Amino acid sequence: MGPDAKGRAISDWRKEWNEEMVEWLHRRSDSSDWYFAAANNNDGYEGEVTFRATGAAEIWDPATGTCRAADVTRRTSSTTTVRLSLASAESVFVVFGGKYCQCENVANTNVANGQLGDIPGPWTLSFPAGWEAPASMKLDRLVSWHELPIGDEGRRFSGTATYSTTFSAKAGVGVTLDLGRVETAATVYVNGKKVRALWSEPYRCEIDGSLLKDGVNELKVEVTSTWHNRLTYDSGLPEAERKTWTIAAPGKNSPLQPSGLFGPVSIR
Repeated sequence: MGPDAKGRAISDWRKEWNEEMVEWLHRRSDSSDWYFAAANNNDGYEGEVTFRATGAAEIWDPATGTCRAADVTRRTSSTTTVRLSLASAESVFVVFGGKYCQCENVANTNVANGQLGDIPGPWTLSFPAGWEAPASMKLDRLVSWHELPIGDEGRRFSGTATYSTTFSAKAGVGVTLDLGRVETAATVYVNGKKVRALWSEPYRCEIDGSLLKDGVNELKVEVTSTWHNRLTYDSGLPEAERKTWTIAAPGKNSPLQPSGLFGPVSIR
């Protein structure tokens, strides 16, 4: 990739740091260095990364626009080593010398605060009408929709279903909600207010303390799957009885894919 409109050099994608575990792109402005770093494997990346840059180091989340001070572990006259924790396919901007977010040089407070505990449930799972799935059912543990005891057509449900439960918190004290594993996208609501939509790992979001109250709080998670499982069901039906269509549907004997919320769901 060549220089940008102002003649500043932009590097090509290159693989570094533990072979192919992290990919990165570097851009230098008049006053700062910007690195876009992304995990390049199914397991994510956990470890130290040395950047050829100096100055105040910040971590920016491209999905939310929020930033925090980087966890700097070592500095030299020309390099800075930062500890990164990236989920599978997660990416961040690592910014040096900008002081854009005016944050202090401290470790990620989500880690420093520690984990407050899991949200074990029980959960209420609700399905929309018209797909031969129950209006609602109680779950003592989180499993894929296709493993539920709700009949063959119901188990092939595809679309959006809603999980509801409660958890304890303190008013005014923000927390981090971690949904664990989700297949495939989720929207989080707390006490009836939308918090954030999550569509990739990590399925994690900050809950502002203004949304919380002392004692019991209501948590609702809308989970949306792909259409794969329903398409497999409709492939075995006469065309007039099908509810879904596509140009290249999976066959009726295609393996079903995991769908839903799997957890573990926790509050940090």
